[in-house]
Order: sequence, then structure tokens, then C-alpha cells
Amino acid sequence: MGRLDGKVAIVTGAGRGIGRATAKLFAAEGAKVAVLSLTPANVDAVVADIEATGGTALGVVCDISDADQIKVAVDKVVAAYGGVDILVNNAFDPSAPFSSMAGVMGLVGDGPYNMAKEAERALTRTAARVGCRQDHREQSPAAGRDMGPRG
Repeated sequence: MGRLDGKVAIVTGAGRGIGRATAKLFAAEGAKVAVLSLTPANVDAVVADIEATGGTALGVVCDISDADQIKVAVDKVVAAYGGVDILVNNAFDPSAPFSSMAGVMGLVGDGPYNMAKEAERALTRTAARVGCRQDHREQSPAAGRDMGPRG
């Protein structure tokens, strides 16, 4: 029995590096994992790795700088697995100097990176709201509260 049995996880930037390792570890611990990445070949490879070890994964090609793609991705995950319990916002731009406030304050000269960071924040809010609607109650993800009985 894994520590994440019965949980559903979305991992952005899951096509390589830390995101890939996180997706594979979550699957090994029993989670159903949505593998989100911009590169289709990377998405397919991670899903194949997870399934080869008996895990469950859904590959979703997604550009997190596009709000419409974020909504479609979350909707696919919810349709496939019934909700979202865990969200790992791992997608990033390695050329930018830092990430935590870029979506809020913006970095001069780093427009695409700022957009990506704000898209990550939007993904978090969207996934939380989808979970809240499914649980028929609204709570604040910013307050770090449990997003419902699945949490």
C-alpha cells in the first residue's frame, strides 16, 4: 500500500528533471498522475515509464502560459479521475533569475517568464476551484485549507 493510494496528482513540467521524477515517485506511491508538459514526446515517455511499472498516468500536453490550455488540462484530469488532490507546479523557465513573485510583480525584460509564473498561479486556482465545486463547498487555496473531503 502506497502513501498516495487513491489520490490524484497533477504535475506540471513533468516531462523531464524534477517534474519527471516527482510524477514517477507519486505513481510508485499509488497516485494516479496527470503528466503535464509542453513537449508531447516527453509526456508520452513519462506516461510509458509509469505504466511500465504498474502505475496509472494520464498524459496532457499543456502550455501553462495559456489559460485556455490550463482549463482544458484540468478538465481532462477531472473527467478521467474525478478530481484533483495534489498539484505540483514545477514548470519553469531556467533562464529567469527567480520564480516566486514573477507572476505577481513581474520582472523587467522577462515577459514570457512572468506570464508562465502567473499561469502557474492560475492553474493552482483553477484546480482548487474545480475541486471545491465537486465537493460542493468553497474554501480558499491561498489560506492553505483542505480543499474538501478528498484532501
